Amino acid sequence: MFSPTPEIVHRDRTDFRGFMHHQYGWGLHTYLVQWGERTHGLPIRLAIATIFLLAAPGYAALATWLNMRPWLAARPRDWWPIPAVYLCYLYKTVAIVHGTLRPTAASRGCDASTAPALKIS
Repeated sequence: MFSPTPEIVHRDRTDFRGFMHHQYGWGLHTYLVQWGERTHGLPIRLAIATIFLLAAPGYAALATWLNMRPWLAARPRDWWPIPAVYLCYLYKTVAIVHGTLRPTAASRGCDASTAPALKIS
């Protein structure tokens, strides 16, 4: 059935804690999404994690810029979220390193009660 006005409801991000939990989960899966089930040995994963930690400030700055650029184009005076978005991406860096060092942490399954739902109106 086609709906001309689909609406996606994210039940896992209704408050700040849920939002940050979602960001951590997103970062946790980054290694597995990048390399799939073909996990490398610990020395290579440690090297990847170390390089990513060194690149973390640049990663967070680039991600913040890419996300905030459209916002600032529409609302030039609303620059105040930039530090919070930057810190959020630094927090996601911790999750990326965690998922790189322990890929099994990201493959624990999905809790259906917190999964995004599609609401067709």
